[in-house]
Amino acid sequence: MNKRYVSYIISLIIIILFSSGCAKWIVSQGINFAVPVMLETGLDSFLKENDPIIAETSIASNLKVLEIMLETSPNNKLLLNNTAFGYCAYAISFVEYEMEKAGFNENEELETFHRNRAKNLYLRSREYGFQSLQLTSAGKRLVELITSDTIEMDKIDAQLKRIQKDQNQALFWTTIAWGSYLQISRDNVTELALVPIFRAMNRRIQELDAEYFFGMPVMIDAMLLSMSPMFGGDETQSAEKFEKVMDMNNGMFLMSQVFKARFYCTQFDHSEEGIAILNEVIEKDTSKWPAKYNLMNIIAKRKARLYLKFADDIF
Repeated sequence: MNKRYVSYIISLIIIILFSSGCAKWIVSQGINFAVPVMLETGLDSFLKENDPIIAETSIASNLKVLEIMLETSPNNKLLLNNTAFGYCAYAISFVEYEMEKAGFNENEELETFHRNRAKNLYLRSREYGFQSLQLTSAGKRLVELITSDTIEMDKIDAQLKRIQKDQNQALFWTTIAWGSYLQISRDNVTELALVPIFRAMNRRIQELDAEYFFGMPVMIDAMLLSMSPMFGGDETQSAEKFEKVMDMNNGMFLMSQVFKARFYCTQFDHSEEGIAILNEVIEKDTSKWPAKYNLMNIIAKRKARLYLKFADDIF
């Protein structure tokens, strides 16, 4: 990130901490001016990072900076969307890795600790997504419907159609956070009853922008289709969706291959293919690929090594 903007943001935060009234209004205007530049530059820099420890440390500390700014500018859509992104990305990329590693090593206490951490982070992400959606009347009504004690899918589907492209980022991170929460809460029947809502939200995301964030809306669909057929899974369609994501990124988004091995190959008993995919991911030379894939591919390779180490338990 440009040092001039870093200094500017730090100055704003100091003012926030020691001022009130009119000064806070002035600060909020400064935040609204600076945030678009800061977040655009910051997200790009984050994705280009090639050291997972630096990435993990920076995203954790910057999340608190974003929350401090939200105290003064609570209706800033960019801040809300990026805070939702930050908590979700941190949980997926780092906390879930520790959870899975502990599980494979049969350390139940540590696995439960990280599972609970991940759940809480996903719920925080979802809450910021909800707040962003509620900045419009259409989004506010959608949040009311999907959090109601009585789930009416016909009304939810109709309301999702009213969510437009300018709210796609909020809908996306809300959906990813909620879906990830459900994924690690599969032992809770009450939570699993909410899967149809997640599916409907992901359908709308694909309609708005199927290629958003490396084509993850399509990858989520591929993962859903890799569930048991009794829960709507379909082997052929799942394989086609995974291939579609790979085509979108010219095979450079290695996370799609890792998730194909982890979900599709395990569900449909393609153990040899799954192991071959994981080995291929690890051996890929990505040094000359576009920098925007750096961090996601480092995380993908780390997951691939973990899954390969415990291949007998997975496949």
